[in-house]
Amino acid sequence: MSSLSTAYICEGGVLEDLCDLFRRTLKTEPAKMKVMEFLRECAISPAPLNYRVLSITGLSDLLNAEYAKEGDPFTLFRESLKKLNRDTILLVQVKELRWSPTKRDQISIDGKTFHVSDIDMETTIRLQKEHLPPGRPQGRFVIAKI
Repeated sequence: MSSLSTAYICEGGVLEDLCDLFRRTLKTEPAKMKVMEFLRECAISPAPLNYRVLSITGLSDLLNAEYAKEGDPFTLFRESLKKLNRDTILLVQVKELRWSPTKRDQISIDGKTFHVSDIDMETTIRLQKEHLPPGRPQGRFVIAKI
């Protein structure tokens, strides 16, 4: 099992647009979890978690939580992803997302730098143009290898 996961990291309303896209294309309902539920389930599961599409909300809350100041929440999240089946399509909602086409190895989530293996720039831009409803601001999600 690889620790490299593909994640669609997005802001607010874009999460529902992506869930609708995967409902239509894959004919499956995304499983929904808050980040703490996901971390807990990964911690107690002896086998890899198997979801076709998994939607995780609340990562921003974990980053800004008082008890997360002592450790690195990104490391905790990344370690939990190792328990996820590598074929899972992961949708992660954050409050504020910033990324630059010139920096393909990092994104900014709520003002904190999150290092990624790579950003799938071509697919991100194509998906934004072809599948998001018109009038949505571009740049509100990115496809990254974590």
